[in-house]
Amino acid sequence: MSKVCRKREGTIHGRQISVIELPALTQLSEEEVMRETLRCVSLCDPGVHHFILVTPVTPLTNEDKAEMEKIKEIFNSLEHFMVLFITERTADKRVSDFVKSTESQSVVSLYGSWHTVMGLKDQKNLEKISDLFDCIENMKIEPYSLQMHIRASEKRVRHELQEKLRVKDDEIKELQQKIKTLG
Repeated sequence: MSKVCRKREGTIHGRQISVIELPALTQLSEEEVMRETLRCVSLCDPGVHHFILVTPVTPLTNEDKAEMEKIKEIFNSLEHFMVLFITERTADKRVSDFVKSTESQSVVSLYGSWHTVMGLKDQKNLEKISDLFDCIENMKIEPYSLQMHIRASEKRVRHELQEKLRVKDDEIKELQQKIKTLG
């Protein structure tokens, strides 16, 4: 996996699309995460129509879960997310069981309720892709812009600083209590 965003463009069903692949964010420093997520959004002028979280129909590793949590925390906009579960064939009963499982439902709920399953070897794959694009176009939400990303980043940093301040305040109170008991 790359350590930088990669943009690919193409035409599918007569639609011009751009796909931005994010690197594994949990393997980057905080500075690299900020740089790459900002770059990701800036590559999609006037903004990102949708973030599609692609995940295989297999149990999630702790690393997968951490990555998903990091993405949610950074972008902070559930209405712009969709989960795409991929598998060899969607007709397999295990796929149906997986999608109904507690684990997959927790992933779906983490990112709102938009999700779909796509079989990589299914005959109707192109139709499914077209349906996916139709769904995204019909959502009628404002693209996730650079300004939205900056506001989300500011909110995240402010929250982190408030948490650090709260911890320091607790430490000060604890030290003051110790001083009182000693004096």
